[in-house]
Amino acid sequence: MLLVKQGLICNLVGLALITVGSQAIVGSLVAKSFQQGGAFFGDPKDLVQALDLFVVQANTNITTAHFGGVLASLWLLNRVTR
Repeated sequence: MLLVKQGLICNLVGLALITVGSQAIVGSLVAKSFQQGGAFFGDPKDLVQALDLFVVQANTNITTAHFGGVLASLWLLNRVTR
């Protein structure tokens, strides 16, 4: 039961950190999209690129994995304490 509680704490800390990270990623993408002057004007490296969207997708995958870990830990904790 102690390992399940430690796993739950680990997943909750991971969710807290990934929430802060997602806010930073989305904030930088919004700033980048405000700075772009259009497809034909400005520097091409200032445009939102496909790699930026892959970073958002990876962040979403990590969030989903931690949420699944929290659900599994809560289910195990429920089964053990019965």
